[in-house]
Amino acid sequence: MYPLLGLLATMSLIFFVEEMKQTKTKRLYGLFLINAALLWTHYFGVFVVFFEFIVSLIKPGHRSRPSWMVFYAGLFLILSLWLIPNLCLATRTYSSHLSALTPARLPALFWLSSPLPSVLDRIGEARF
Repeated sequence: MYPLLGLLATMSLIFFVEEMKQTKTKRLYGLFLINAALLWTHYFGVFVVFFEFIVSLIKPGHRSRPSWMVFYAGLFLILSLWLIPNLCLATRTYSSHLSALTPARLPALFWLSSPLPSVLDRIGEARF
């Protein structure tokens, strides 16, 4: 998963820098798809998207473009489609079992399920 994170983060930053230099709608769609894949495949993708959001707010001239606000609102919606059910599941699962929570089970309280099941994980489980 980490090589995919590196690839998607690099592609995202390249598309982002090129979009900042010269605006093209096709490049913005590509950036959206790459960032959506980045957010859905790895948790640390949030840092890359957050960095791009901050830079787009600081850079003059790009704040006023409504396409950027729609772009980040769409990414937030995609992330929330995964995050909200996982947080609800975590609070529902562990709120009723807090009395049975031992120090050995404490790390399980902070675990979120993977947004996309990995085929390699399934193959690895089938072998063992």
